[in-house]
Amino acid sequence: MNTRIGAWVLTTCFLTSLMVTNVSIAEEQSSPVFQIGVTISNKLPTERFSQNWPVHVYLTSPGSKIPLSSKTTRLDQLPFKTTLTEKDNVLPMFTLKGHKELVLVVKISSSGDPHKTGSEDYRQVSPAFEISPNDKTSLSMTLSEQ
Repeated sequence: MNTRIGAWVLTTCFLTSLMVTNVSIAEEQSSPVFQIGVTISNKLPTERFSQNWPVHVYLTSPGSKIPLSSKTTRLDQLPFKTTLTEKDNVLPMFTLKGHKELVLVVKISSSGDPHKTGSEDYRQVSPAFEISPNDKTSLSMTLSEQ
């Protein structure tokens, strides 16, 4: 009897594991993926910035400053390529899910905080673009004097 119960428990755990894995894979496949490239134009010389400031690259809703998916690099790492997905959210309650339109924001931040504005900060925002759940979108932005 104990062998049967043990086999049943083991089989149930295995099948449950398979179901959870399949759900996770389905969720990943239904989330958009964004291939991001950021370069800096020679019209925006890095000497303008007194230090090697952080560069925040993020997706947000048009008109919002709350990052939905974000990565950070440093000024000396440009050009920079990365991928932004649902997993790169900053706050769990603000994600890419449910958004139909986004903008790409790149901010060079003297304070290190993308929400604070310093005298040497630089911010560039893309035009709004539409997305769908299974999108694989490539975006590029060249930072230049505005």
